[in-house]
Amino acid sequence: MGAKISLLKIVGCEGTYARRLFSLLQFCAFFVSVFLASSSHAQTVIVSPRDSAIVQLRNGKGELHLVLHTDAKTTFFQYRILDETSNAIKGYDWRRINFLNRRIDTILWLPLEQNLTLQWQTDGRLEGGLISAIKIGHLFAIAGQSNAQGWSPQPVAALACDARMLWSDEHWYTAIDPTGGKWGSPWIAFANEFAALVNDSLPIGIINVAVGGTGLTLNTAQGQWWRNGEMHDDTSTIYGAALTRIRAAGSDVEGFFWIQGESDVISTSVPLYQNTFATLIDNFEEDLHFPLRTFHFQIGGQTNNPGKVAWGIVREALRTLPNSTLVGGSVGLPLADDIHYTAAVAEDVGERFAAAAANVLYGVKSPLYPPPIPATMAKLVRCLPDDPRPGWKIEIQAQKNGVPCKLVGDQSPYGFQLTHDASRYDTSEVFATIDPHDPTKVDVFLKHHSIEPDPSWRLSYAIYGDVSNITLSDGTLGPAGLPNMLIAFLDLPVLDSAYAAGVWEGGAAGALTLVPDPVRDRATLSFDLQKEANVSTDVIDQLGRTTHLFQLAQLGSGHHNILLDCTNLVPGGYTVVLRAGSHYQFSKLFLLR
Repeated sequence: MGAKISLLKIVGCEGTYARRLFSLLQFCAFFVSVFLASSSHAQTVIVSPRDSAIVQLRNGKGELHLVLHTDAKTTFFQYRILDETSNAIKGYDWRRINFLNRRIDTILWLPLEQNLTLQWQTDGRLEGGLISAIKIGHLFAIAGQSNAQGWSPQPVAALACDARMLWSDEHWYTAIDPTGGKWGSPWIAFANEFAALVNDSLPIGIINVAVGGTGLTLNTAQGQWWRNGEMHDDTSTIYGAALTRIRAAGSDVEGFFWIQGESDVISTSVPLYQNTFATLIDNFEEDLHFPLRTFHFQIGGQTNNPGKVAWGIVREALRTLPNSTLVGGSVGLPLADDIHYTAAVAEDVGERFAAAAANVLYGVKSPLYPPPIPATMAKLVRCLPDDPRPGWKIEIQAQKNGVPCKLVGDQSPYGFQLTHDASRYDTSEVFATIDPHDPTKVDVFLKHHSIEPDPSWRLSYAIYGDVSNITLSDGTLGPAGLPNMLIAFLDLPVLDSAYAAGVWEGGAAGALTLVPDPVRDRATLSFDLQKEANVSTDVIDQLGRTTHLFQLAQLGSGHHNILLDCTNLVPGGYTVVLRAGSHYQFSKLFLLR
């Protein structure tokens, strides 16, 4: 009996101790579970998308770019898509994605519905959350400097469509100026016009990552558009901050808009600017993992910077910028100060971007796009009896989509310059008129010197900073009553066709033949030389961009065939220029794929 009582006492003591120990273990387990839960939430980061995101419409679905990483020991990620009534959409209920090195970077295709919610969890129990108010629409990124960022001295336009913008805190808000800068920008006007042109009732997303005063080829006080080689998303750099925000948008972008160049006129060259821009786009595409459809604008004037030819160098780089759509130019349009758009010009620029994007992406026509551009080369022709001077003149034709377009302006268009043997004439020696017999052309003369046939002539337009007097346009007016200005150009070759024809007939070479016609990959250019000459061949596209397909070589008299490798050219029409000594001949080339 005593032993039993003793045992009960021991059991009782042990039971009390066990209960206390159990309670302590429960408390510890609770504390650990709370700690793990909180740390687990802190350790899983969703980079994109964000609440209220607009994701790009692609092939009838929403293209959502899901990026997340975690330090937790999770193995898979589950998600489902809820409609605006918080019900799971059929076919989108708890799909599973496995983590790869504790990271997920993939595309989710969303049904074409609005105000969707992405509900997610990891391992089915550890953590989860909601990303709500997702819409499917059109997404655009804007880069460059102050005129892209928004520096108009007053708001440009009130929002008249469904548009959101991703602000620097990487959250979405209703679009309103400033979209990225100090004051009004072109992008509210862009959203309004694009929505009206495409007319599909889809919302528009704007990601404005432009920064005023930044350089492309130069490192300015505000920064340079270059990538940190070691850490691409280094947000202390202009590039890294832009990359991080575009990633946070949670979708590919439909268009990438570029307005920049004023900072680079201090010192640059056409190849340097173009190659640096091409590298910038390549870097973005590599880091974003999707191709960019780029659109750009030719920089305007600078009223306090007369005589700086470098402005023309940047404009020429923008006129012939590779792999990008030239939207238009603001040369000659009014400025709010020495360099920034007025509110009217900002509105005009925004609507021209909308017209270009709607046309290129959706085939929607608008009188605002394309801009009038010069033909690929000027021509030296004999003056007519009613011309202001006898002898020879240089004429340049304006075109839209390769079709001649009429020009409007006063009878003495300002902004032309001639170069002969690499020496520039004083612009006060040059004057021009719209051809009275053919208003698609401008005739250019020298006041006190004669123009003689010579293949070294080059013609430029609006190369200086102070171009506020230029009014040469195609007569189309933008939304603010501003004209559609002729695109500026630098040092276009002058083909003295009448003179050249006589020279070739009498001496240097016979007529060119090009086979096959049209060309698909390679073509053979055939010609006869009457005497030994240094020969080179250039191929010029419809924007005046030159590709050297056959470098300089000395050839003897007789018949010659030159193989032209066109595999790196895009399909379209070209002009082939064969130079033999100081003479040249040209032929048309049409490339198919």
